[in-house]
Amino acid sequence: MKSEAPYLQQNKPAETHFPFIPQEIRANDPIKAIMTIDSRDYNLDVWKLSPFGIELVTDKSFKLITSKLYKIRVAIGGEYSVLDGVLMYEYNHNDKIIVCIRFTNEKKPYNNIERRAKSRWNCSSQYFPTGMANSPAKFNDFIYFKIRDISFGGMKIVCSLRNKFLLPGMNLNAMINFPMVSQMNVKLKIENLNIGTEEGKEVISMGVTYDTSDPNLIEVISNYLLQFSNISTFQDLRDEGFVTKKLSSSIDFSYVKSKEDFQDCLKLRLMANQAAQKLKDDTKMEDMTDEYDSRSRIIIGKHAGNTVCTVRMAFHELDDRMEIEKHTILPDSFPRRDEVIEIMRLCTHPSYRGSDLLNSLFKHLAIVVVQSKRKYIVTSCVESLKPLYKRIGFKEAGITYENPLFKGFPDQVMIANVETLLLGKDINPLIWNLVWGDLYNYFENYDLVSYTPMEKIRIKVLKKLKPLAHVMANYSSRKVDKK
Repeated sequence: MKSEAPYLQQNKPAETHFPFIPQEIRANDPIKAIMTIDSRDYNLDVWKLSPFGIELVTDKSFKLITSKLYKIRVAIGGEYSVLDGVLMYEYNHNDKIIVCIRFTNEKKPYNNIERRAKSRWNCSSQYFPTGMANSPAKFNDFIYFKIRDISFGGMKIVCSLRNKFLLPGMNLNAMINFPMVSQMNVKLKIENLNIGTEEGKEVISMGVTYDTSDPNLIEVISNYLLQFSNISTFQDLRDEGFVTKKLSSSIDFSYVKSKEDFQDCLKLRLMANQAAQKLKDDTKMEDMTDEYDSRSRIIIGKHAGNTVCTVRMAFHELDDRMEIEKHTILPDSFPRRDEVIEIMRLCTHPSYRGSDLLNSLFKHLAIVVVQSKRKYIVTSCVESLKPLYKRIGFKEAGITYENPLFKGFPDQVMIANVETLLLGKDINPLIWNLVWGDLYNYFENYDLVSYTPMEKIRIKVLKKLKPLAHVMANYSSRKVDKK
């Protein structure tokens, strides 16, 4: 730093603070220090201060040893830091003796990176979280910072060298903006600090901790990391302690358009069914496709470039044979084939189970169904998944069959009336808000459906329960994760 060099040459005590230029402390500044010498505490006035050192006003009775480690308690405003330091220099100023103490705490690695048990994920260079905190010692002065990486309970933040009054142990009441997610008031504690570089300039690099018992904060951080960090899978996040089910905003849905997409789809089908132990040991990826793939639209959902969910949608004509008709005979009361979208080969990545991924996929399906002007969704599932489908509004068709590919796992045919789902009929109002409620505004904005005045009143009443639905969902999520 060019601006620092002349100061360092002209003032040998500046080595106490380098690379900072220390802040001179006035008599009325809210900064005090207590220094412990031979088990005795001394209240001393602060002459100059920086994140790396302090200069204290003493008298001739003080006898300090250069190699000895001293404990100093620094009070800045209402914040206290207890630091260790070594004597660098003493010099006279008028009738005062100034002792220069260099803090040793800044030499510790950020948040003990080398020994830290928790994984840390880099924040996106395009969507860095940014924050602002009140300076603890200056009126109407703020500390602006950027978050470089995040772990469960810790962050690495960087700010300008102009911020002189930052010390380990200090708390910062910050407002943090997590791009595309939310703003949160967060209490940060500075654990350690050092000098780093940011875009070729020296900055203060701090390891801070935050309160992991706040479920709202954990939810917001989880959503940000899923969208804008280098995290690999949803399960990786949960394994570190983050409790969240929300994944929908991090998934990119599209149709299979290339050979590579189709291969990824088949790989996921094989992986998901192997994890469920539904396949024979010699089943190959090529066994996961049939003639219906070429007649269907295949949806894939990707997270961080990896395919994490897929489903096949068949739009049959009146004279076509549905896939389930390969294995069973449909009753005369069954909806016409040209009124139905047949949903088959639905699977999700095992590492993403327990999230809202399936709900997000069904929402995407509902949009396609409404756009196609068809009335029903028909699918099938194994017995263990039947309660899940019934919970989100599907009904049993009373038909059971067995696909030879999944021998020993009979399928139950399930059917849903899309109009009934969207109006919240025959479904728990809280579940409706979590799964289908958000689609109402989308359909209304794009004129995809029309509702009667009474139906609009019904939906308005249902949406009043949305806050309670999210409270119940968060409670259930935390309860499950504690088991």
